[in-house]
Formats: sequence, structure tokens, C-alpha cells
Amino acid sequence: MHMISLRLLLLVLLSSVAFGAVSQPMPEMYSQEPSPSHAVRQDPPLLTRGFKPKITLQAALKLAEGYVKKNKIDISAFYLREVRLIWSGEERDGKEPAWFFWWVHESVTGNYVEIIVSMDGQVTRVPSM
Repeated sequence: MHMISLRLLLLVLLSSVAFGAVSQPMPEMYSQEPSPSHAVRQDPPLLTRGFKPKITLQAALKLAEGYVKKNKIDISAFYLREVRLIWSGEERDGKEPAWFFWWVHESVTGNYVEIIVSMDGQVTRVPSM
């Protein structure tokens, strides 16, 4: 009886190791679009202990959506693909945290809208190429 229990335990361990070792390729969810222009920067991470954005993500999204509506930017065929907290600004010392929103067209590769909301509530659209 003890030997059967030991064999059963060994079988369970080996099967879990064997099935766990088989790695399935992860689907490439973002293979159709290039990285947004600001995402490739290698700046220090913003999410350090004690950092809290002055404008919440929800408030920044409302500002960005208001900008889209006011400027009559048609994003009806787009979806919000990515939101990041980035460093925004030209110079290293002049950079400040900002929310970066990236809408991607649902069927046209390379067609996207990038909007940045600064912590003082200023909204700007990143010029597309």
C-alpha cells in the first residue's frame, strides 16, 4: 500500500514537471504595430516609491478625450492600445512626468494617434510622420 502511494506521488510529480516544462509560444499581441515614438526611450522608471502623479489616469483620459472631441479627431475606428506614464520634454533636466495615450486604427497598420497629457493639464498631440 505504501509503495502504491509512493508511485502515485512520483507519477504526479513527474507529470507536472513534464507538462510544466513544455512551453507554448506566447501569442504576439502587438506584432502589427510599431512601438509608439515615446515608448522606446530608456529613461529612468517613473514608478518609484512615493511618486504619485498630480493628475490621475482617469482625469488625464478625460482631458485627452476632450482634446480629441474639440479638435475633431475621428478615432471611431481606433482603439486605445496603450497608456504609459512617461518623461516628457526636450532636455534631460526639463523633462517632467506626463501621461501618454496611444490609439491605434483597428485595420490600418501604422495609423495611430498619440496624445500627451502633462501633469499641469496641458494636452498635446504628437505629430505623426
